[in-house]
Amino acid sequence: MSRNERINIQALIRKARSDDYHEAYVNLERDKNCRIGVVARTLTPKSQLFIEILVYLPNFGKVDLQDLKRKVAFLEELQKRKYSLMYQEGNFVVCEAKVSANNVKEEYKAIRMLTRKVLSS
Repeated sequence: MSRNERINIQALIRKARSDDYHEAYVNLERDKNCRIGVVARTLTPKSQLFIEILVYLPNFGKVDLQDLKRKVAFLEELQKRKYSLMYQEGNFVVCEAKVSANNVKEEYKAIRMLTRKVLSS
């Protein structure tokens, strides 16, 4: 059983409701290119779920242009999938898309396939 099949969405929402910031996160996958997770937010009476992807950009030193091109292509694909893109201090881009509880697993699978196709080449 993969990690995303073990996500208990209701437990994540309960955790967010009890959190001071009304947010809870579970990490699904992390590698040298990005981190993928699910976020539950409960600021409104209706809870919201998001797939969150942090795309790591290079720090200091020599720049690998091929790596940057792959990451830009990945960000463009996420934007086509209606993900919001926001640069964050610390050299990464936060990408988020709202998902339903029924769609979390499907969206995660699609993003995993996209990361392998675009970032692993």
